[in-house]
Amino acid sequence: MRITYVGAWPLLAVPALGLLEIVVFILVGRELGVLATIGLVALTAVVGLMLVAAQGLHHLNRLQSTLAAGEPPVADMIHGLLLLIAGFLLFIPGFITDMGGVLLLLPPVRTAIGRALLQYWRRKTQACDGVTIIEGEFYERPPDGPSDGPPGGNLPPPAR
Repeated sequence: MRITYVGAWPLLAVPALGLLEIVVFILVGRELGVLATIGLVALTAVVGLMLVAAQGLHHLNRLQSTLAAGEPPVADMIHGLLLLIAGFLLFIPGFITDMGGVLLLLPPVRTAIGRALLQYWRRKTQACDGVTIIEGEFYERPPDGPSDGPPGGNLPPPAR
């Protein structure tokens, strides 16, 4: 079994994004003023969430029709997941996260990211082909001692 180490970059990315957002707020606030900057952030959140809701309903209808046709709704589920992430990014106050959310609202961007995710997941699952995993519990019973099994005595012999 191979263990991968993610590293410290996720722990550093969140505070770095916060600092970048603050810098952008200051720069935009100098140009537009404080109230206009706050209004712009609120406007992008409201308009962005309305767009996410509209596109989300569209993909929900497509997902239902795909399921009714008996086909796997993989593309619509991935689009729905990416729209959920877009809504989250648009809801967070900040211009950088808003840009990420707006990019995820564009269907070609979602399609490209979805294809990349599918390729990644296929590579990961192909690495496990031919391996059978059986989950269960076992109790080790010494040959001449008391049982380590569950309370109530020894386990019955397996049925044949």
